[in-house]
Amino acid sequence: MTDKEAPEEPVLRAMRLAACAEDGPDKLQVDALFALILGGALACQPKKKQICGSTKKTRGLSKGTYALRDAILAAFDETDKPVTVRQMFYMLTVRGEVEKEESGYRKAQRQLLALRREGAIPYGWIADNTRWMRKPTTYDGLENFFDRSARYYRQDLWIRSETYVEVWCEKDALAGVLTPITSEYDVPLMVARGYSSETFAYNAAEAMKEADKPCYVYYVGDLDPSGWQMARDLEEKLKDFGAPVMFQRLAVNAHQVTDWDLPTRPSKLSDTRCKAFFAEFGLDMPSVELDALHPDRLRAIVRSAIEHHVDHGQLEALRREETAARETLTQLAQGGFA
Repeated sequence: MTDKEAPEEPVLRAMRLAACAEDGPDKLQVDALFALILGGALACQPKKKQICGSTKKTRGLSKGTYALRDAILAAFDETDKPVTVRQMFYMLTVRGEVEKEESGYRKAQRQLLALRREGAIPYGWIADNTRWMRKPTTYDGLENFFDRSARYYRQDLWIRSETYVEVWCEKDALAGVLTPITSEYDVPLMVARGYSSETFAYNAAEAMKEADKPCYVYYVGDLDPSGWQMARDLEEKLKDFGAPVMFQRLAVNAHQVTDWDLPTRPSKLSDTRCKAFFAEFGLDMPSVELDALHPDRLRAIVRSAIEHHVDHGQLEALRREETAARETLTQLAQGGFA
């Protein structure tokens, strides 16, 4: 045993042997778990293998790193998943665990990556919608088609509704945070990725006109000179293309900054849209990223806006119809292809 290694207590040794004897986690994951428990005592033990092929040497962690990891895990305990890396960064700044600067963001980013690689948190807890692929949906025969259809069958909630609803989000990365809500209510989630292109806005307006009913667009985005103008630009484009749209900005709004004590940053004076922004909100108005809203609060805002248009009695009837249809599809999958 080297001077860097701590003696292994009998209870710890028994727990390790039990975990490894039943085809449980590999040794690296077990070491990472117990390193958190013992405050670093096992961090310097040799590992059989490195996750993700890392070539870096494993070193003991500082007290500050352990404290930051504890804060991350505590934040996850209090929050519905998933969240973005930037949302976690803002939650940590509010707790005073990292500085509200890019260096603080990098600290949070590094530890979130390490915790996922060590198996301390699932990869699915972090949302990243900026990378994706296109692939046609295919099946291994009709039986497989009906089996999958039974699991994923949904009925259109809005076809019987008197209104049509869309949620628009400025940032692609936050789409994964909002998808659980919009998917639950069968609401289109439109990701603008900054200023919406003419083509994207035109196609969206055409879909709204085809709905042939009042259309409600709920928008979430940054409160800064460019972010504020992006929402106004989108609203103008949709209306210019003839969409019968009622447009509402859900977040971030000026009153939310003070009401919820949101983390702020100085507005960029180099932004050409500063003049109009300050004219609207005052010369001392800071900028606030959408990521600064707690993810649970952001989801609650969007849910509340959608539910304003939902007939819950109709929703329950629809769910019963979906269940009956899934049972029929399941019967076809199990007995219709013998």
